[in-house]
Amino acid sequence: MLSYKITWMPLSSLSTPLQSDTIFGHLCWAVKYLWEETSLEKLLSDLKENNRLILSSAFPAGTLPKPSLPVKHEIINQIRKKLLSELNKNPIDDLGIAHVLKKARKKPHISHSVLKEAGYVYDLPAVLYDQTKKEALDYIDRIIQVKGRGLLTVKDPKQEERCTEFHNMIDRQSGTTSGSGEFFANPTTFFKDRCFESWLDTDIYTLEQLQELFQFIQLHGFGKDKNTGKGRFEIKVEPFTWPNCNHYNAYLCLSNMVPAHSDNVLSSYNGKAKFAKIGGDYATSETPFKYPLLMFEPGAVFFAGENKTPPLGCLLDNIHNNKDIVQNLYAYSIPLQIKGV
Repeated sequence: MLSYKITWMPLSSLSTPLQSDTIFGHLCWAVKYLWEETSLEKLLSDLKENNRLILSSAFPAGTLPKPSLPVKHEIINQIRKKLLSELNKNPIDDLGIAHVLKKARKKPHISHSVLKEAGYVYDLPAVLYDQTKKEALDYIDRIIQVKGRGLLTVKDPKQEERCTEFHNMIDRQSGTTSGSGEFFANPTTFFKDRCFESWLDTDIYTLEQLQELFQFIQLHGFGKDKNTGKGRFEIKVEPFTWPNCNHYNAYLCLSNMVPAHSDNVLSSYNGKAKFAKIGGDYATSETPFKYPLLMFEPGAVFFAGENKTPPLGCLLDNIHNNKDIVQNLYAYSIPLQIKGV
């Protein structure tokens, strides 16, 4: 299969995260509306036989999901002591080091360029130390900047802002607001100078066909509330080649996925329950809600084992009253060498 990179430049706020299975759903509707329902039926039939269309979730440009690996207490203590020794002449104490260390551990992404320069070798202690030291230096710079003004709160600069929007509930019979003036809340995210990148592997569609499909998504919007202007992107699709990783011992998943029976049980991951909805023509069906799904988030690590077999994931069916509806949870993964675990 050939690999492609998709660049997403936000033109509006977004109410639905750019997750791999959600992107797949939008692609399916684009296939149907552009090339008729028989094309969609053939696509789904092909995918039930083999994973010929695999998508990753989208991440801030230049980053990848951080591998979901446990961190030993010895590593944390070593990093804390080393930074205290190196930064002892700066306005940061043990409590400050603990704060930035906790923040570095919670970071969901790592730099793609740094990982690429390292030959896709992920040295957990070294990466965590570098991230913590960078956080500590930024923390010290902000303390110095506000110290003269007597400020106690140190705020981080943000490239995105999450907020909650409130709307009036509409009575579906009258088409107007109800007499009680009921409200409901929707979370949404606004972006500043940020774009996203995702990847796709397939041997079903050509570059020109993929560009046509994503052009359809660009014109019609992505996710919830796209009819009110949310989920607008400028989307670019281009060929991409992943560099080789020599002596890899694991695979890093870049997508939402559910393991296949054949996938290696030796893995490390964060799981989540997803309460998804159907869209397109099915949005007006008796129930738009899919059954709850438990899946692995991007960043899951599957150790390669002797056969060096990548995780497969699966195409889930029986997720809705309508038996034709499926969820693409095939695993998009890249080889990685894990060290220091």
